[in-house]
Amino acid sequence: MTASRKFIAIISIIAGVLSFLLGAASIGFYIYSVVDALEKADQSAIFWYFVFVLVGITLVAAGIYFIWIGYKSQKDENYAGLAKYSLGGLAVIIVVFILSGTFRDWSADKTRSERIKQEEVEKSLEAGMHHIELIEVDEFDQTGFSFSVHISEGAEGGYRLKTSIDDGQAVFLEKAEEIELGSSKTKVIRYVSFEQLFQKCFDEFQESNIYVCIENTGAKSFFTLESQLILSKDKQQTITNIRNNEELISTGKIEIAMDTFTENMEVKINDFQPVDR
Repeated sequence: MTASRKFIAIISIIAGVLSFLLGAASIGFYIYSVVDALEKADQSAIFWYFVFVLVGITLVAAGIYFIWIGYKSQKDENYAGLAKYSLGGLAVIIVVFILSGTFRDWSADKTRSERIKQEEVEKSLEAGMHHIELIEVDEFDQTGFSFSVHISEGAEGGYRLKTSIDDGQAVFLEKAEEIELGSSKTKVIRYVSFEQLFQKCFDEFQESNIYVCIENTGAKSFFTLESQLILSKDKQQTITNIRNNEELISTGKIEIAMDTFTENMEVKINDFQPVDR
């Protein structure tokens, strides 16, 4: 037996032994994970870790093949050629595996770096944007009320102002509008009519058990008026690098108590006052 055949045989047997041991370790890890999972409430590892069995069986089979081909190549030159090509194929697979792992690591690092940059931009925008400082009721009468949203100093740009009113059971009113803000403090005043506020009582809430909407019934209800100020466009256009602009939100709330009486498809307001909680 030539030195080259002997070398190929030894390398093939070593590769087979290593492959067999790795395969056995992979299957053993799955068995250990299953035994450990049986004692826990979450037994998802039994399913998710099954891939270790498939990898283990493949490695064990490859190990047996390389051990066998290495042993045969010591006695037959034809097997030595087969072992040589098989080892070459194994080398190619290992190189591809290493390169793919390196690419995945590079891709993961790049994604992580981009995410960190986005978080830094997001924190900068969040710190510099306008924020809602206070919401207060200005005036009210039998037909409706006006409220003002006090907005702090901040970066000029485009913002979305969203307003909702609910009683804890249902949302009675939702509005959204685009506004442009400069850098100074601002007060935005809006008006809500009671006809508009309680319109849902006589269409989508008509068959509900919401007390304020029940015909010929008086009620004292508590409502939450919430405004959200959402940055949608900054002057430097850095917000275009943010995937989720909805994270740049400032929120303000106020509680309102109303004594109402509902009749003839109309909710009449007997008393209206902000509530300090």
